[in-house]
Amino acid sequence: MWGKVENKKVIKIYKNPEIIRDASGTQYPTAIFNNDTRLADFSIYPITDANLKPNIPILYSGIGESYSWNEKNSKIERTYNFSQKDLADADAVDDKGKKVLDENGKQVINLGIKSILKKEVKQIQASMLSNTDKWIIRKADTGDDIPATVVTYRKSIRDTATSMEKAITDAKDFDAIVSLLTPVLNSDDTIKTPPTLFTFPDVPDGMPD
Repeated sequence: MWGKVENKKVIKIYKNPEIIRDASGTQYPTAIFNNDTRLADFSIYPITDANLKPNIPILYSGIGESYSWNEKNSKIERTYNFSQKDLADADAVDDKGKKVLDENGKQVINLGIKSILKKEVKQIQASMLSNTDKWIIRKADTGDDIPATVVTYRKSIRDTATSMEKAITDAKDFDAIVSLLTPVLNSDDTIKTPPTLFTFPDVPDGMPD
């Protein structure tokens, strides 16, 4: 990425190379973006990251980015702006600290990380269970037994979700939450142990159609 600087301010961002024109209207092909020296003649400079973008966005709020001109290094710096979400739920308040109420006069709640993650676990669990609901419906309609593989699989999904929710509840701080979402890697960066959260059991062999 590149940016155009004017009066020490970044006025335009180029996510991809573009045809540019000089003051006389002469066009220059996109290949000019391969030459930082020539781009500088047009006050266009490469963008470097001043910090890293969160790799687990669900844990942060207000994720955005801003650009500033670093005159010393002749580069444009991109800064990711974000803040950690609170672990626990909290009453929503406005800019003046006044509590925010919904249309029914009830307090609006800002969900904390723990509630957000538990909600996600429940949604995944419900979605996975729905794939085998037909066997539950058939049992209710006809009395036919639910295949043992289905019973075992559904129990595994529920047990896994329960373990995940407990792990979320037991997490003492933000770093503990991050660890639940981070896989353990081998020395070659392959996954040794999947993350605790959102790693549900695979469909077992022998699952009936």
